[in-house]
Amino acid sequence: MYRGPKILVAEDDPALQHLLWSVLSMAGYQVVLVEDGKSAVETAQSEKPDLVLTDGLLPKLHGFLVCKTIKSFPNPPRVFILTGVYTKPAYSWEVKDAYGADDFLTKPFDIEELLSRIAEQLRGVRLGEAAA
Repeated sequence: MYRGPKILVAEDDPALQHLLWSVLSMAGYQVVLVEDGKSAVETAQSEKPDLVLTDGLLPKLHGFLVCKTIKSFPNPPRVFILTGVYTKPAYSWEVKDAYGADDFLTKPFDIEELLSRIAEQLRGVRLGEAAA
């Protein structure tokens, strides 16, 4: 049985965490959930996801620092930042340039756009290929 790419979701809002789990699972992804930045980094090391979807503002370690830390790993996964706080257009450039984010989307977001952009980030990824 084929299992889709693995996505680590770092989100501290329980309702949004549940929504993301539901949407991503129904889209065929394996989903791992964490609630804070420290757990995101630790889980990214142990689970080796193909993509990390992280909130920009998390407890215990800021989402931008989660991104930068994960991007320092050997063979790092793609990192996609979602945020409802950092909404100025300049932040999109900053998180990509200074922190290594692969994509950035502000909340509230359109589910179809999120899925499309995740698919674009994972284009060509097969199980175990990206973070092996």
